[in-house]
Amino acid sequence: GARYTCRESGVGAHQGAGADGQLRLTKSSQLAFHALGSWTRAGGEPDTDAGLALGAGYLYDTRDLGINISFYDISTDFQTDAGYLTRQGVAGLAASVSPRLYPKSGLLRKITPNLSAAVVKDLPSGLYETDDALGVTLLLAGNTTVQLLGRYATEIFLGRRFDTSGGLIQALSYVTKKLYLRGLYFRGDSIRYIADPYQGYGNRLMGGLTYKPSEKLDLTASLTYSDFFRKETGDKEYDSAIGRGRLTYQANKFLFFRGVVEYNAFRREMLTDLLASFTYIPGTVIQLGYGSIFDRTEWVDGEYRDSGRFLGMKHGLFFKASYLWRL
Repeated sequence: GARYTCRESGVGAHQGAGADGQLRLTKSSQLAFHALGSWTRAGGEPDTDAGLALGAGYLYDTRDLGINISFYDISTDFQTDAGYLTRQGVAGLAASVSPRLYPKSGLLRKITPNLSAAVVKDLPSGLYETDDALGVTLLLAGNTTVQLLGRYATEIFLGRRFDTSGGLIQALSYVTKKLYLRGLYFRGDSIRYIADPYQGYGNRLMGGLTYKPSEKLDLTASLTYSDFFRKETGDKEYDSAIGRGRLTYQANKFLFFRGVVEYNAFRREMLTDLLASFTYIPGTVIQLGYGSIFDRTEWVDGEYRDSGRFLGMKHGLFFKASYLWRL
């Protein structure tokens, strides 16, 4: 495949071009690659910043063994206005191996140990970071999966190296055909991402369920909790919980209704979204939606204060219609 994008406005211009592909080497292995270039000029500036993003990966996958080796290099000046890029100025090499064992046991159906290692160079600072992990995934009877993982990791942020090591346990289970449960707990070191960052540690806990009492009804609920402690003093900087619920009713193969409610305890903010969607064929769609944001904060005597009730802050209504012509 190949791509080219061009975007021009009063604040500057951006062009991006490149190619990517996958080559099947054998029935069990393949090679993937991409090479992209970007040319960006800020508004009023005569010079153009040029950047490159290169990458390649080898994958070997059979019933008994999985191997993955990858390389990437994203230059400091590479940009993509038409895409999504989390980080620039990095080059990395990563590899992982996962043998798969099938014990003759009524409890254990499959055991998958995993060993992975990665080294990344932060190009602006010249410092290196790593992400090494050792874990095991157990497939139990009754479609239940349990994963245990320990990792030693570092990250470069604002020219300094921080520790992000930790341990994780995760469980997924289809309790019945109608009920699916999932949970995750992680404890480890982390970074306070501010102008003057410092080392910390914390916990992250996530739990959720999906309940489908019928083919037309789907209820999904989740709760996410995280906190952060400053490592030097052990003081808690913050804790936060986000609860989210989603109810979907599929009236028929064309029409569905969906409602979402989310509460952010840290921001004391509740979001509600309602959507009705009619899809005749992919590309021919009619949608009507309404959303609101409520805060438990109010403006009193020139300052924000906690409120005992939810106050409507934003409301939005949208309508979308699209039609696909087939030639």
